[in-house]
Amino acid sequence: MSGSDGRLNANIVHRSDGSLSCAHCGEALAGGPKDYLTRLPKYEAPMSDVGPHVFPDPRVFVDVDAVFRQYICPGCATAFHTEVVPVGDAYVSTISV
Repeated sequence: MSGSDGRLNANIVHRSDGSLSCAHCGEALAGGPKDYLTRLPKYEAPMSDVGPHVFPDPRVFVDVDAVFRQYICPGCATAFHTEVVPVGDAYVSTISV
């Protein structure tokens, strides 16, 4: 990082010119602090494919089918954000800058 560059979080560098990049591989990220996640590649899987550390059947707790979703770096595939959401739900930003 240079000058007044800072971190948006542990994985994202917020450059002094307003641009964002991956802290691990340096890949430039589209968008700004509030919308970059919506512009990233995402990986989705059924809850049963996630692994033993996540309960495979969300219907035990909620009345909708859910999906495991990760937004990943286009350069190195670091997972920037992980969520469990109803199938078909769009990302809703909870980031405040």
